[in-house]
Amino acid sequence: MAELKRKREAWFAQRAAAQERERVLQEEGGAAVDEAVHARSEDDPSPAMGVLSLSDSDVLDRITERLTSKLKEELRSEVRREEQEVSRKNIQDSKKMEGWLAGELEQTTCPICYEIMQPPQHTPTLLFPCGHTFCAQCISSHIKANHRHTCPYCRKKIESQAPNMILQQLIDGFAERKKEAAACLDREGKFLAVSGGGD
Repeated sequence: MAELKRKREAWFAQRAAAQERERVLQEEGGAAVDEAVHARSEDDPSPAMGVLSLSDSDVLDRITERLTSKLKEELRSEVRREEQEVSRKNIQDSKKMEGWLAGELEQTTCPICYEIMQPPQHTPTLLFPCGHTFCAQCISSHIKANHRHTCPYCRKKIESQAPNMILQQLIDGFAERKKEAAACLDREGKFLAVSGGGD
């Protein structure tokens, strides 16, 4: 089966080469006849048949030139397609990352003010013994406004509070990744604008 396929491909290649040779001969022969008709003098009524024949090397050179230009254009086109695909994939990946980060950052917002718990005013503060976390500003405001030391969520008495350092590190990491994703999207947008790939 593989042998038959190989022979068929070889035959198609030979056939294509023969057709290309015939096309070049016809084009060059037609041009040569036109030149011969214009160049012949009135004294010489013969149609200059010697001009019609091209050497095999001339035909081969012209076929090679055509194939080379076709291959170059196909390669350029393929490179452009691959660059555009890579750019699209990078943008999609960046958007996915940004969506994931946005979801994660939403989980790290204070349930009272809905701000991301980042220092200095919105430092995540862990309440003991209930374990709920709110931003420092909201806990402080809650205690001052209600004159009681209870959790705004479960109403348990707050025995102590401390900065939630683990959550703070996660939030800082997510915020940094969000900045990186935004910078990557910005670079991709500029690249596409310069390269013309955003059309």
